[in-house]
Amino acid sequence: MADFENLPADLPEDWTEGQIVSPNGTEVGLSQQHGYNYLMEQVNHTQEAVNAINTSLGDVAQETTLEALDDKIGVTTDTGGTSTAGTVMGKLNKVIADGAQQSTLSVVSTRLGATTDTGATSTSGTVMGKLNATYTLANQAATVSNNIYGKLTGEDAPYGYGSMGDVVYSESLIWPAKDAFGRYVLQTKSFTLPQNETLIPPEACNGVYILSQGDITINGTIDLRGKRLDYLGRQDICDYFELSKTQYPLAKGGNTVVGGNGGNSGSGMYENCSKPSEIGGVADTVIAGNVCGGGISSYGTGATGPEVRQNVTNGSNRSEDGVDGVKVYGTGTTSIILIAAGKVTVNGEIVANATNGANATNGTQSELYIGSVTAGIHCGNGGNGALAPSGGGAVTIIASEFINNGEITTAGGKLVSPNGTGYNTGQWNCTVTDDEGVSDTYGGAGGAGGTFLSQAGEIKIHITSTKE
Repeated sequence: MADFENLPADLPEDWTEGQIVSPNGTEVGLSQQHGYNYLMEQVNHTQEAVNAINTSLGDVAQETTLEALDDKIGVTTDTGGTSTAGTVMGKLNKVIADGAQQSTLSVVSTRLGATTDTGATSTSGTVMGKLNATYTLANQAATVSNNIYGKLTGEDAPYGYGSMGDVVYSESLIWPAKDAFGRYVLQTKSFTLPQNETLIPPEACNGVYILSQGDITINGTIDLRGKRLDYLGRQDICDYFELSKTQYPLAKGGNTVVGGNGGNSGSGMYENCSKPSEIGGVADTVIAGNVCGGGISSYGTGATGPEVRQNVTNGSNRSEDGVDGVKVYGTGTTSIILIAAGKVTVNGEIVANATNGANATNGTQSELYIGSVTAGIHCGNGGNGALAPSGGGAVTIIASEFINNGEITTAGGKLVSPNGTGYNTGQWNCTVTDDEGVSDTYGGAGGAGGTFLSQAGEIKIHITSTKE
């Protein structure tokens, strides 16, 4: 009998609802076996095989009975064919039935939908409906973004809404809550700071904005030192204010430098129980000056010394770790922005100078103590590093007219700090025979000092072309 090539029998049987048939299968992300062309090719191969069988019936008749051959071919209504079971007719019927179950172009068109489809959700609707819903949401998000942008730059209401009325400042003023950007925004029809009054923001903030539909008059003092809020260097506040499509840059605070590192703690041993020094904090970053105010320095705190001790009654040893020092940020001077439809007059003073730094501190001595229950060593603490002055704050004035009979200062600062007094941080060895008291030699190191300079902040005066 003639030899016949085995058919691959690899037509897919894992179709699921919603899959799409295509000529080659791969155009819709499926395998080649899922394509119509491959299906028809295999049907043709099957027909060729049937024809070959028919041609070779003479040989087959010599090897098997017609009854056995008939059982293999089957009848036209056979079902249940698979790649490993069923008659020839069953297999062909399986292939034809699978193909008939797949999506027609009409079904695909219905799922795509029309360009005007609406009402789609994440679980319903045509493709066009879903795309249209997505486009609508994108437009809504853009509108919200533009509104936020407008409020941030001033374009939304450049001189405010006047909701606080005509304000004559006093300590009893009820300040509005800070906005989402950490700023105090005073919405006034006019604003006056009387002589002998001092305006200080009630809390640290990312700037004080006084918006006036009329004039702003400063006869007293505005003091912004130590009131910068954002220790993380906030950069999302816009660096300009927009009036009638004109962008006016906001002043920026001056930068500063890192402070000193903290001192290491002392170490010690008492009756074979010992503890090493802890490490002082490292000052290695600053917060830059920007429209929020002057730059903020950091310093390292001194390490807290460990403790080594012994139980007097039973001789058992016990010790406690100290704590490494950390980096700490100081305070900074915030900014002020005065925006008036009329004129701004300064007869008093706006103080936006740098905040003072702080000198390095001393380490402490280690101390041997003898109690009724325990005896041991308190190892000395390290001193804090020096804190550099902040950068000078920032002052921006935008008005149709500006009159200055007073003083506006945004000076930087200078600090010359000696190193803190320190002690030998090496191991202080003590025994039960030693007398209690502080050591003249051992303890924590002093914090690092040095000479530190910070920059002045900017003062920007913008005169609008006309009274808005």
